[in-house]
Amino acid sequence: MSSAFQRAMALGVAVVIDGDIDAGASSSPSIRVAASAATSKAVRLRSAEAILGSGPMSDKLIRQAADAAVEEADFIADLRGSVSYKRELMRV
Repeated sequence: MSSAFQRAMALGVAVVIDGDIDAGASSSPSIRVAASAATSKAVRLRSAEAILGSGPMSDKLIRQAADAAVEEADFIADLRGSVSYKRELMRV
């Protein structure tokens, strides 16, 4: 069985980084984060953007941004997945 719904995404995330993310960079990069498919419309995740731009890039910083994105996004349940499933996808 191959329908468009089976191939549809449960979550879409886009991240744009303009600048240097290295620890020794002289200025903070401009970072934009957006999510779609798991929400009713595409949405910028400003809390995640702020966290990612707050310091040198690290696994810890990325986990903090993912947690913030989960709290900020207004997830919807549909045939692609439940709200709890989509929240977990956002953390990964």
